[in-house]
Amino acid sequence: MFYLLVEVFNWSGIRKIHRTSTEELQNNINEIEKNYQLESYQEEDFIIFRTAKKDDEPRRIANISAEIYQLLVNYQTELYGFNMMLTDQNDADLKLLLPELKIYFHAFEQENKIFVHKSNYPVFQREFNSEPHGDYYTLTIKKRFSFKDITFKQDKWIKREYYRGILDFIELKDSPEKARLLVLQGPKGSGKTHHAELACKEVLGEEFLYYTPRLFIRFKKQSVIHPFLNSLSFEFLNKAEKHLRGVEKKLWQSHAPLLKYLLFEEMEFCIDHLQEDFYLSYIQYLSALAQFLSENLLPLVLICEDFDSYHPEARDMLKKLVHDFSKHPQFYCLIITQEGLSSDWDEIQHKTLDFCPLEINDFSSIIQTIYPKLQLPEKILKKIISASKKSWQNFKHWLYYFEINENIVGEKKEYTWQGQVKDLPSNGYMLRSLIKSLPRLSIELLYIIHLSGGMLPAEKIINFAEKYLDNREAISQALVRIGNYGFVRQYQYFISLATGLLSFLEEHLGPKSETLKNQFIEEIEHLVSRKEIKRYVLLFSFFLHKHKINMGLKLYFFLLKQKLDENDNPGVQPFLLARNISHQREFDSIQKMQLEMIMGYGSIRSEIQTKNYKALEKLINQYEPLLKETEGNLYKAFFQHLLGRAYLYLDQQDRAIHFIKQGKLNFQEYAGENEEALSHTELGLVMLSQGKISSALNYFSLGEDLLNKIEDVYDQVRILLVSALSYFTQGNISKAISNSLQAADISRKKARRKTQAIAYFLLARINFELGEYTEMNNFLILGLQLCTLYKDINYKNNFLAWMGRYYSYTSQYQCALSLLRSLPKDPDSLFFIAEIFLFNNSLHKAYETAKSIVISENTSLTLNLLYWKEGLEDLEAHALHEDSRSRTISRYIESFTAYLGCLIEPSETLIDSLHRHTRNKKMEDQDPLCHIPYFLYYQIINRGNNIKSEDPVTLLNLALKQLQERASKIDMPKDRIRFVLKNHWNKQIIDEAKIKYLL
Repeated sequence: MFYLLVEVFNWSGIRKIHRTSTEELQNNINEIEKNYQLESYQEEDFIIFRTAKKDDEPRRIANISAEIYQLLVNYQTELYGFNMMLTDQNDADLKLLLPELKIYFHAFEQENKIFVHKSNYPVFQREFNSEPHGDYYTLTIKKRFSFKDITFKQDKWIKREYYRGILDFIELKDSPEKARLLVLQGPKGSGKTHHAELACKEVLGEEFLYYTPRLFIRFKKQSVIHPFLNSLSFEFLNKAEKHLRGVEKKLWQSHAPLLKYLLFEEMEFCIDHLQEDFYLSYIQYLSALAQFLSENLLPLVLICEDFDSYHPEARDMLKKLVHDFSKHPQFYCLIITQEGLSSDWDEIQHKTLDFCPLEINDFSSIIQTIYPKLQLPEKILKKIISASKKSWQNFKHWLYYFEINENIVGEKKEYTWQGQVKDLPSNGYMLRSLIKSLPRLSIELLYIIHLSGGMLPAEKIINFAEKYLDNREAISQALVRIGNYGFVRQYQYFISLATGLLSFLEEHLGPKSETLKNQFIEEIEHLVSRKEIKRYVLLFSFFLHKHKINMGLKLYFFLLKQKLDENDNPGVQPFLLARNISHQREFDSIQKMQLEMIMGYGSIRSEIQTKNYKALEKLINQYEPLLKETEGNLYKAFFQHLLGRAYLYLDQQDRAIHFIKQGKLNFQEYAGENEEALSHTELGLVMLSQGKISSALNYFSLGEDLLNKIEDVYDQVRILLVSALSYFTQGNISKAISNSLQAADISRKKARRKTQAIAYFLLARINFELGEYTEMNNFLILGLQLCTLYKDINYKNNFLAWMGRYYSYTSQYQCALSLLRSLPKDPDSLFFIAEIFLFNNSLHKAYETAKSIVISENTSLTLNLLYWKEGLEDLEAHALHEDSRSRTISRYIESFTAYLGCLIEPSETLIDSLHRHTRNKKMEDQDPLCHIPYFLYYQIINRGNNIKSEDPVTLLNLALKQLQERASKIDMPKDRIRFVLKNHWNKQIIDEAKIKYLL
């Protein structure tokens, strides 16, 4: 067994001097340990590592050593020095082994080196360069080739009229009438894709050619979503996310927020969806990429290959995408087709470039680009053209075939033909002969690339090949061979163009093909477990095609859950159709039951999130019987959990609690603490819906305790936000602020823009209660910026309404009125307008406006935080629905309206209304605004309007008492003082109490 020993000189002392840097370094080391599943022991300045997996251990240890060495070098400014040693020992206890290994370290006088004993050196020779050092070798890491170091031979053949036609279409000269769609139409093999690539390279340049997104079919007409898969399998999404964040920063710095909202054209992208790879993600990704390329004065060119094979619904998706993106001034789409477009595409302005079948002169031109000065006998040339079926790619392969058979001979600048050829073999035989002529390593790489199907980025393919086949230099050379033969296409990933030769590759490689396949599947599983690849659509399809049904189902479930977490209901619908799930005939009875339960989970959650309660009841009746037929498993736990949520929406709280608790028991057996935290959250929300705030907070605090162990960002933020809402309702504003800030920070770092916007609104709302109106406005500005940049964050009017209220409470009445009058006349904006008229002493206008407010059962009011249904668009919307018995918001608005009426002309009806709204003790613990109706009533009675013979001082005292009780629940003294003395209404209560000698 091999070990890695690391000594960092005076590690404990440096930690005190460079605390931040050493914490970063330690975290990075911990991450490597986790990724490689290492066992370790640390003592003072030493760390010893051992791999838990014994297979292929020397290479794993070598890779680990290289990573840790590079990490330490990156921090060498802060470090005093380090040394590392690779050694083999018996399978010993790490702690007991350390003293023995320390003895060897004392012999090393050099610093920042990796040492290995000469007896062990041969094991690591392939991975490192070395120099002798007594009984040891000092190792240096060999140059690691990247896919960027690999370049394939470029095809230079060109037909000028086709090339010029595409160039003219995508060059930067622009006009509103310019078509955004070019159809490259012609027979197979006529060079349509080749010329599209050449033109893109000319316009974009070599560096940006990698940013040309493509659509092409792998699964023929099997499913709607498949044409979009391969185009998203490389690392563009990550790059797009990076560029989009850069775009955000620039926009936020260069536009005044309110002006930007009013003037800036909204963009249709949202970073939330960049993690996944199907249609909605594709739209978001293209938007980000278009923005990035336009900053570099470059067009975004979308190449759609094999269009004739697209599923009809996929064609409709593409048509909508092209239509939507045609407004981008630098977006261009190239559709490559043999049959042309149907008439329903006529609505989109487009041009057509016709490609003709290649003629003998074209093939002669192709020959000259590959073999200069080669003249083929006309008879031979015609035979090859016929055998290639006039496809230029096939024609090239025939030329390579004749080269390996020594019919074409010569050097780089001059080639000649020799020998005679009577009859040509089949295309299949020719391709197999070409592959057989390749070195074994090249054939193995071709097989791996075929297995990947374009799913793994090129760098990960190289890493896999290095792990199981050979060193990076040999791999690089082997890749160039198959690339130069045209068997592989290279972008940020490799695509096998030898897809019809799988059975031949397996037969030629023999048992090695099965070994490689199993190793590749295991590698994919490993990358998934480490969350290094999260393309669930591709992975789901991959594992089903490789007959790994259980893994496929697991990824299918996480695919649905992730998209539902992101509220991407339209995007998830294709995956709820049974016809889109392939290989179902191979499922056993348990797997079929699990598939049905997962689809039930997705369907029910989708209806909950679209608030379609009639359909929800029908789905519950359809899927609930599955619980009796299924043994305990993770899917059952999630399904029970979801049924609890569904029943809560249907106001069947006993059933809700029953299923949530059943799900919790299953989570404890089949899942981890993350899922347990979900159960605590759900139970807390049930309590919240019953008005049991203390019980709800007890459950939420259990979820908060597990927060650091929860991996899912959505679940982390959800716990923080619902607990923040509860703390606010209870009155603990300090804790509400703390949780909201934490939720905003996590959302910002993880690019979850919707929850980030929600957290900003909560923070604005809470700061309003504290009387911190400037701080409130700062959070409203941040929220508005998000609503401006991301069209699917539809809280714009909520933020603007409260911004209007900010202007009102800072005496900017005209600005407030202009803004609020531009919004829909909902209860929020009307109430805020009534406040403006009150502050302006326009009492009649204030009263008439307040009387016009209509509150229906479905009214969504941001005035009451608990009624803000857009808040989380999920269970919280129901759980935080105001209790019909307390009518919190109705009570507040009715009191305010009666108060305004009494200021004009008191009446018994209005006074009675004020009286009634200060007599509901049951609701006051749950009402953040409970003290204000008392104060409004006091003000009217104090003016001499005492129809009910109320004592005004008693009413003021009750208002003061309620205010003090609310303030006493605030943790932080600073927040308590702000709440009492800076809030507009609270300050009036305190001032009045002082006048009446109550304070």
